[in-house]
Amino acid sequence: MTEQWLTAREIADLKLPGLATNERNVRKYLARIGAPATRQGSTGGRPAYAYPISALPDAARKALARRALQAPAAAAAAPDLRPVRVDHLKSWQRETMDARAALLAEVERLQLAAGLSRGKAVEALIEQARDGSLRSDLAALISQANARAGKGGGRTLCRATMYNWFKERDAAGAVALAPREAASARPIVPEWVRPFWSLWARPQKLSIAHCLELLRDELPANVAVPSYDQVKRFLRQISVIDRNRGRIGPRQLKTMRAYVTRDFGDLWPTAIYVADGHTFDAEIAHPIHGQPFRPEVTVVIDVATRVIVGWSIGIVENTWGVADALRHACESWGVPALWYVDRGKGFNNAYFDGPHTGFLARLGVHKENSLPYSSQARGVVERVHQSCLVRAAKQLPTYIGAKMDEEAKHRVHKLTRADIKMIGRSRLLMSFDDFREYVGAQVAAYNGRRHSELGMSPLDRWEKLLRDQPDTMIDRLAPEEAVDLFRPTVERVARRGQVELWTNIYFLRDLEHHHGETVQVGFDLHDASQVWVRDLAGRLVGIAKLDGNKVPFMPALTRAEREQQIRTKGRRDRLNRDLAVVEAELNGGPALIEHAHRTTVDEFFLDAARQQLDAMEAVSATPAPAPANAAEAAARPIFGTDHEFAAWLAANPGRATPADLAWLKPRLADPHFLLLLDACSIDVEALNSLCREAA
Repeated sequence: MTEQWLTAREIADLKLPGLATNERNVRKYLARIGAPATRQGSTGGRPAYAYPISALPDAARKALARRALQAPAAAAAAPDLRPVRVDHLKSWQRETMDARAALLAEVERLQLAAGLSRGKAVEALIEQARDGSLRSDLAALISQANARAGKGGGRTLCRATMYNWFKERDAAGAVALAPREAASARPIVPEWVRPFWSLWARPQKLSIAHCLELLRDELPANVAVPSYDQVKRFLRQISVIDRNRGRIGPRQLKTMRAYVTRDFGDLWPTAIYVADGHTFDAEIAHPIHGQPFRPEVTVVIDVATRVIVGWSIGIVENTWGVADALRHACESWGVPALWYVDRGKGFNNAYFDGPHTGFLARLGVHKENSLPYSSQARGVVERVHQSCLVRAAKQLPTYIGAKMDEEAKHRVHKLTRADIKMIGRSRLLMSFDDFREYVGAQVAAYNGRRHSELGMSPLDRWEKLLRDQPDTMIDRLAPEEAVDLFRPTVERVARRGQVELWTNIYFLRDLEHHHGETVQVGFDLHDASQVWVRDLAGRLVGIAKLDGNKVPFMPALTRAEREQQIRTKGRRDRLNRDLAVVEAELNGGPALIEHAHRTTVDEFFLDAARQQLDAMEAVSATPAPAPANAAEAAARPIFGTDHEFAAWLAANPGRATPADLAWLKPRLADPHFLLLLDACSIDVEALNSLCREAA
């Protein structure tokens, strides 16, 4: 540590005890006691000398130290010895470390300012701390440095403590001055916690008061029920994630967890396409029956630029709507390198993922799926739903989103239904064709509107990336290529020049050479008259036509028509079930399904057997048809029951008379009679054939 030197004039000006107050006498005294001196220029033509503070008498040095302690810290030229902050320390540990370091720095400042040894400087600091003459800012640090105030707050400094602090700091740095935190004893979990947690961690989200009420019956007799405040203190000790486990599911817990943001700065246009379906938040007119419905809009987003590159509208989210959106994107903007979608059936099926016939395999596109229940992983497309589609829905009077006023929503609902009931359509419902144009306009507006994250519009971003990356090659599809690439294709086995597709038979003479082989059959969604047949290598065999030498029972249906029939049948069945419930309620049936009688399996078969016996007894009283003449009566046996007569007709179809058939036809439409015939092992098909031939 560098010692401070003073000239004789500076020493005289300090007016220290034991020393003269003029320069000449000070210089004589220091020369007499042999104090070391060094020349520092000249004063008035005479050489000027400086003397070390340590050469001054003890009384002078003590007075100098006392003055230094009472002077502001900034007045002395002391080095900045503030300790380095350590992140793992708590606030009180940092404060104690800083206080101790400040006191040690003050001791070292005294050594420099008063020329004292470390021991003398420590003693001077301790002496003034005890008699209360220490500077106020230093006095305030003492209790903090001790980390405890002592009895009555009178605890002060001692020599051993100060030397220990110096020893710890010099050995391990300033961080060693921080007090160690006492190891806390492992908390004892009260006995009531486990049964309480079984009540608390339920998805019903019981309140603390409700849990305590139920807890009284769960605890053993020797365990006291905790108070409300005890439970609150216990819950405050648990993290928010652990506190909500069981009360909310994993999907909602993810909203509280940390997440990773994704950087798209290095991507290029068409690098990654993200797709998702969105049920539009406003009602429009159904394209078939005109009733209000919410269409399904599928959008495809380019991740690098946020441009909506493709979209389609459908009745529901399905494979064909997704395929149409991808076709639109590939034709208009380009084929992506990566197709990033969720795990829904509309995106994951044989039409997309088939090794030979899938859309993606034919396009050469790699597909990745996001994690289940992780819409955050595809936040790009979720953001577009809000910025484009939800925004578009809010501009329509039939908007039914969460932010729509309930009263207005109810009024519009009544108006649209009343209009349809009176005139078959509603002026408030946009037509399907108009809605298609409306979505197209909204997509164009979104692509040209400034994006807050990009700082420019998606279209401008697309153009900028192409300018910055001139080597980027965009693979766009020609319309004629798209027609073939996006034609749905399945694998079928060719037999004798024919392939079968959904009960339709298609014939191609050249398929004779592929008998028994698996081939690829491409079809048109809206035309069932022909299919395109290729071998597994992708070579076109030819176009197979709907076989004209075989008349189907039902006209050939396109895939779209068949799906529409299936969807219509499902809706009809649901409506019939709802109608049955309404009629049951009207007729005094059970109001709640839970209270209705449930027939057991044994009761069901017992009822069926009872119905068979009742049917046999009922028909036994019904006389068989009379024979046409006496000769026939002699040749025909006498039948005791209807099922005996039916068995005879099945075995002797050539002897059935018109009267027999007139009797048989209505009974073949009776399910109880058919159940009876089946129980008696009678050939029902033979009886049906007999009736058809007679017709």
